Amino acid sequence: MKKRHFVLPALLAFALSTAALPAFAQGNSQDKGNEKSQAKLAKEQEKANREQAKSQEKLAKEQEKANREQAKSQEKLAKEQDKANRQQEKKFRGMDRNHDGRITRAEWSGNDRSFDNQDWNSDGVLSGDEVRPGARRDDRDERDNQRGRFSDLDRNNNGSIARNEWDGGSQAFDRLDSNRDGVLSRDEFFRRLF
Repeated sequence: MKKRHFVLPALLAFALSTAALPAFAQGNSQDKGNEKSQAKLAKEQEKANREQAKSQEKLAKEQEKANREQAKSQEKLAKEQDKANRQQEKKFRGMDRNHDGRITRAEWSGNDRSFDNQDWNSDGVLSGDEVRPGARRDDRDERDNQRGRFSDLDRNNNGSIARNEWDGGSQAFDRLDSNRDGVLSRDEFFRRLF
């Protein structure tokens, strides 16, 4: 009887172990399937990361190339502007026959209209920024400056500038005085400027 007692538990243990074996085997296969899926996902992610890195590297090289081309273009423009400025400076220096740093109407080699365009402050001579290569007149600021200049010149505040109030050259006054009445109206003073 003792043997039967011992055999029964052994049989029972064997039956239980064989019944649990498929479940255990199934769990192991699921773990292996999960590991394979995770490995596959990891490889796909690694591939995507490599492709993204290549794409970013390509974009960076293209951007670097575009930056170099832009720098070359800007350098070329700067050289061209510098050349134009040197030519203009040489032109102005050549016109300044008495070398006083100013160009009078008599020294000017262009026509009256071009002189007037260059004579921003309407003083009858070209000097300062008017002859500085690359200088630009900001029309809005210039209008404000000229309105103030008109008021300063119109000392008796009668709305016009008489010849004795004018502080520029007589030739400049004569050019501005389009109706030849001996005074500059606001219209005459500003018409030439703007």
